[in-house]
Amino acid sequence: MAHTWPFAITAQAGHLHGLSPKQGDSLAAIARSFLLEEEDLLFAMSMASALGFELDPVVAALAAPSTPSV
Repeated sequence: MAHTWPFAITAQAGHLHGLSPKQGDSLAAIARSFLLEEEDLLFAMSMASALGFELDPVVAALAAPSTPSV
């Protein structure tokens, strides 16, 4: 029996279980939809990066700090 994420954090697995966020979705909103906290996803992303895995670009973009438009 294995416990897995309900979606992919890494690029390679993202091809199978990637996210398709709607415009305006935030990482916090995505996390809540899976009954997780945003910090859970940020921890998973930092762990994956530390282990040398490339992050799924969709997830990485959601976690990137937003820059205000001028």
